[in-house]
Amino acid sequence: PVGKGQSMLIISEDEACNTAMALDMVAAQSDNVSLKCCIYACKGKDLAKVRKVIDASGMAERSIVVVSDSHQSHPNQAVVGNGYTALLTSLSIAESVRDNGGEAIVFMDDISSLVQFWDCVVMEHVEAGDADLSLNELTEVDGMLIARNDALQRKFFSSLLQRSAKMSTSLCGGGSLTLFGLVAGQPLRGKASKAALSAKVLERNGSNLDPKVRQKLLDALSKADSLPSSESNKSAGETSFINTRMVEELKSISDGHILLSSEKLNDSTIYYDIVPESSTTRLGVGRVAAPLVMPLAASLQLALLQSLDAQSFGFRDNVTVDQAVKSDLVTALLRQKAGKPTGLGELFVMLFAVLEGYVDGINPKSLPDALHEAVDSILQASPNL
Repeated sequence: PVGKGQSMLIISEDEACNTAMALDMVAAQSDNVSLKCCIYACKGKDLAKVRKVIDASGMAERSIVVVSDSHQSHPNQAVVGNGYTALLTSLSIAESVRDNGGEAIVFMDDISSLVQFWDCVVMEHVEAGDADLSLNELTEVDGMLIARNDALQRKFFSSLLQRSAKMSTSLCGGGSLTLFGLVAGQPLRGKASKAALSAKVLERNGSNLDPKVRQKLLDALSKADSLPSSESNKSAGETSFINTRMVEELKSISDGHILLSSEKLNDSTIYYDIVPESSTTRLGVGRVAAPLVMPLAASLQLALLQSLDAQSFGFRDNVTVDQAVKSDLVTALLRQKAGKPTGLGELFVMLFAVLEGYVDGINPKSLPDALHEAVDSILQASPNL
């Protein structure tokens, strides 16, 4: 769940999945009467798609689209600056709505321009060769010694991602700015990738260590696997793809993130498949979840985590097998078809059926269709339910 005034990242290797989920969220706002304005920052190549969804959902009068040309294969500094300016423009519009007591939602599709703009700034410093502006020297931040480049980079990213807010009703009019940043990339998943990233950081920022100690650490880390192959396979021309280290930095600044699986079911239909164990909100489910799903939230989280732990440690008894089956069924329900996402009420009924064991024995792949048919039958029999 996402609360008003929260900054949330939507992360996937597949840009199409990110965009599909964001556009479904835009369409869903047609029933949100309290929403004053929806701002969507996109690339020129996605403009027609965004306009189509906004018009079809009846959101045209409450929506603003900010377009940039940052999708070029080899963007120069002017193009990168154009993309970064589009992000800032969308936030400025939303801040105006928020400061006047209204509710605004911003979708930044995608935020690679933020990272590219920072890279341009760093290159300018390097080319200038100013010794006083050395980016590798250590500096103290919150009691930790980190590279000056990392400290400045974090501050720069925060200046964009931390502009979301829910204002006090009594003091500031009660407006809100909710931010969704779409990230084309892959976060760390597993010990091997974390070790590989540690080696990369050590190679760049470990000059203050004793050479023998540094080499010993690198030798130990080199035994781990490299970073996810999906990242290394990206071509240089795919400028929207953000490397894993930057994805982790953005995650640490935001209020939470939704990770989407990059697995494709077929070539003709776009699905976005939420990975529940790797998605999180720092505001807490109890604070932002809809009242309808609150009774299920704790049971759902516990069932998923118990199943994952059992699979990790190789437990195989009747209880853990049952947990694994329920986990597979819940995960199958979280797979959404672009343009036709499951409504909250319908999803509540489906999750309740899974957790209470009413659909035990059904193949997870056929479960969503079976439950959709069941819900449709119930609604036809009782239209006012």
